[in-house]
Amino acid sequence: MDDEVWARRLRWGVLGTLGIVNISVLCIWVPARLQINMTYVLANSIWDRTGKAVFSVIDLGLNLYFIFLIWSKFLTNGLGRYRVLFRFNCAMIVLSLLLDVSTPPRRKPDIPLA
Repeated sequence: MDDEVWARRLRWGVLGTLGIVNISVLCIWVPARLQINMTYVLANSIWDRTGKAVFSVIDLGLNLYFIFLIWSKFLTNGLGRYRVLFRFNCAMIVLSLLLDVSTPPRRKPDIPLA
């Protein structure tokens, strides 16, 4: 990346978003695993999918930005040897997103609270 300010903002933005999601998952997951309240258990099952969706969107955004950089910096300037890298990364993006989406949801918990 040529613009270091943009790179720094992108880096800290991704770090902050991932940190917030991970901390919120931890704050919901621990009480859910301890079975403190059924509300935490249900919130954990919902927030687990939401966290995966956030990670998938961030993954897609970063991958598309990388593809854009390859296209704009190398392929449009006539460096055809990077075409293989471009196609390989496009295939890996599709595979990565398919694996993220195809993860089967966990069944709803049948936890009786005493």
